[in-house]
Amino acid sequence: MQITWFLVVGLVGVTLVVSKGKVFDGLRYWLMRFEHESNPFRIAGEVMSCSMCCGVWIGALGALAFNGSWAEAILVGGVVSIVAWPLGEALQVFEGALERRRGAPEGRMMAMLQARAQERQKRRHELGGGQPSSDMSEDDAHRWLDAQDRLDEEVLSDPSLTDEYESSQRQEKEEQVA
Repeated sequence: MQITWFLVVGLVGVTLVVSKGKVFDGLRYWLMRFEHESNPFRIAGEVMSCSMCCGVWIGALGALAFNGSWAEAILVGGVVSIVAWPLGEALQVFEGALERRRGAPEGRMMAMLQARAQERQKRRHELGGGQPSSDMSEDDAHRWLDAQDRLDEEVLSDPSLTDEYESSQRQEKEEQVA
């Protein structure tokens, strides 16, 4: 199959869905949760969050999938990347304007993540100030860090935080109406 503008437009659409779509929000945030910067999962999350980065890979793989040569794959990857980048930025501006118009200065997912981070910080403080003590043995420090990891998993999977956030959003809307 010959590479056509129709294919390029389709690949740009796929790129925007993967990099900006709400369908992939959970996956992108989960991948970005990995703390070490050289972790392949975190790198994949960063690539998925950038329409330009994601466009290169989706364009190249799409061109190869439709029997393109390696040269065509590189060119299509570049074209998809360059077209997807300004469109992705425009989508972000448009989404921000819609959220401000609705009275929500931040996205729903971001606000939930902030609520969970605050809860995690509060629980860490209860455990001992947020970092292991300098007089701990190496084994105690490892146990302390393992407890912090379990705490992070507990807080991130706590559905009550989502419920609390949604109820606070309803209260704010009711106050604005009244």
